[in-house]
Amino acid sequence: MPKAKVVKKTTAKAKAAGGRTYRRIPDDFDNVLRQTGDSATAVADHYQVPKHTAYGWIRSARKRAAASA
Repeated sequence: MPKAKVVKKTTAKAKAAGGRTYRRIPDDFDNVLRQTGDSATAVADHYQVPKHTAYGWIRSARKRAAASA
């Protein structure tokens, strides 16, 4: 399976302040998360991002799932 491209998002405020660039959750994230069994390390390896980014994505996905339940 080819690696998904991760899009970086920078807000205007962050650009002006020289702030942090945030990566958006990829479109196929839910499928990859299911396949990896909630492993942040596996998610980070799959998307070639730092583990803290994968942890943030997992946390966001869990919050989104809890809100819709």
